[in-house]
Amino acid sequence: MCSSDLDATAAKALADAGWDAYALGDLVVAREKLSAAVATGQAAPWVSYALGFAQYALGQFDAAAQSWTRVRTAVPQFMPVYFDLADAFISLGRGTDALGILRDAAKRWPTEPEPQNALGTQLVRRGALDEAIDIFTALTTARPADSLGFFNLGRAHQLRYLKLQQNAAAARIPTAASIGDDDRQKAIAAFRKYLTLGGPFEKDAKDAIATLDWK
Repeated sequence: MCSSDLDATAAKALADAGWDAYALGDLVVAREKLSAAVATGQAAPWVSYALGFAQYALGQFDAAAQSWTRVRTAVPQFMPVYFDLADAFISLGRGTDALGILRDAAKRWPTEPEPQNALGTQLVRRGALDEAIDIFTALTTARPADSLGFFNLGRAHQLRYLKLQQNAAAARIPTAASIGDDDRQKAIAAFRKYLTLGGPFEKDAKDAIATLDWK
């Protein structure tokens, strides 16, 4: 048996041991075994993926980001790793890097709801409401059955409405009450569509409509 075959055999044994430890909740042993398997250079991408979860659960966000970057490089068509990598960057306070990863995912899968919703949500967190609304509008137009897209669209319109209201009040504009009313109405319409389609945020949507309907 040649050395590469021995390395592959060792990598598999280490990976299997690491996965068994992970399944039992022993994250430290899982990290050690999976890391050793990756170090052989013969481990399959799933080993780095599992290693990233063990590292992330142990609070080693930078190490997890490195593991998931390897997976993304080796298997760029594997969508879930983009979201995991973005989470690692967010945990590291690297919001710009997280946004870049999500932009890449949204570009690779332009018609898939999950990358679009993830990108739009991150934009909302960063206060880029105009771009987020454009993304959610395009998503709900292309995927009219995507309830989460409508919820996110409603939330983005609601936040922009509130921001416009606050700015108008601070500037003592006489017509402040009517500022942003288009966003208010679009938010209500999106939340109502969400309720029609159904989803886990029914109470949030109803509360938002009640608040937006009161003038």
